[in-house]
Amino acid sequence: MESIMNVSALYKVGEIALIYKSKVKAPTRRQITFAREAYEILMKTWDKKKLRFVEQFKGLFLNKANKVLHICDVSTGRISATVAHTRGNICFCFNS
Repeated sequence: MESIMNVSALYKVGEIALIYKSKVKAPTRRQITFAREAYEILMKTWDKKKLRFVEQFKGLFLNKANKVLHICDVSTGRISATVAHTRGNICFCFNS
C-alpha cells in the first residue's frame, strides 16, 4: 500500500500559468494599421549605437485589435547573426 502512494506522489506536478498584466491602459495603447507604424515604433526602442554593429531580434506583441501589448529584446547576437528560439524567447519576453 505504501509503495502505491509513493508512486502516485511521483506523478503530481505543478502547473505553469502565463498571465500578462499590462501597465498601460487599453485605450492608450498604440494601434498599428500599417507596417510603417510598426517600423517607427520599433525604431524608437532600438539602441542606435548597436544598430550597425550587432544583429538584434525584437518582439512586437499585438492583441487582436492590432494594439501594442509589449515590445521586448528577444535576442542579440554578433555582427552577422543572432539565434532566436521561438518558444523559449516568447516566454522570456512576457516575464521581462
